[in-house]
Amino acid sequence: TRSNNQRDTYRSCQIIYTFVIGGNSGGPNEHVEGTPLLAPPELSNLSINNESDVIALNIKENMNKGKTPSWFNYASERLIDYGIDYVSKVDLDTLISIPQLLAFVQEELPPRAVTPPRVYGGVMMDFESCGGQFWPTRCQPVKGKVYMSGQFYFLSYDLVRHQAIWRTNRTFKERKQEDMAFGVRVWSYPHPIKLIAFNPRLFWEHGLKNETLWRGVYNNGHYKGAWNVNGSHIVNSIFKPPEVIASGLR
Repeated sequence: TRSNNQRDTYRSCQIIYTFVIGGNSGGPNEHVEGTPLLAPPELSNLSINNESDVIALNIKENMNKGKTPSWFNYASERLIDYGIDYVSKVDLDTLISIPQLLAFVQEELPPRAVTPPRVYGGVMMDFESCGGQFWPTRCQPVKGKVYMSGQFYFLSYDLVRHQAIWRTNRTFKERKQEDMAFGVRVWSYPHPIKLIAFNPRLFWEHGLKNETLWRGVYNNGHYKGAWNVNGSHIVNSIFKPPEVIASGLR
């Protein structure tokens, strides 16, 4: 049991982050209900003994096969302990401007209230951007709906809890697009959902597939860029240096 001082510290912190890995090389792709959420240290396929900001889930490392819902399931168990209002998922090749993220949280996100916020946010995608004209069967589940791109999206605590409950009787379907499949889960919520769509103005850079691109964005300080004078949107051109714009971001 955490002390009151520890709880107060967690709740005064505006952003809690962690790196998430699949820590059980012999485990399932998605967390199995009734089993530990975290991999036993002796089963971890990566050495994280000295990494305090890494969570090793009790699944094998994978992409598009269940890691994302397993992360949100784990997060749903920590909402109260840490006083969390929103939970996000970020791609490994995404670099977020923390000052801009904090400004967004403070100015745009509704705080926890008596009425659940029911918020789903990110870069909006649909049947067409999924590739529905080429793969209509694969993209059929999101026809007439929208979902958020996997580069960065977030859910309010009530939707996090819902997807954890919804997963109990369903297995994450293996698709080429994890973000689309997860969006289908979100839309199983039985009440109206409020969407926050960032595009085309973002406070992160996506598509940094190698160290050169990472250093190019990090070292030039663009990722520390400020909000515009109105305080409501990010000025996209401030955040993207020319060499990264030319790299063909998705």
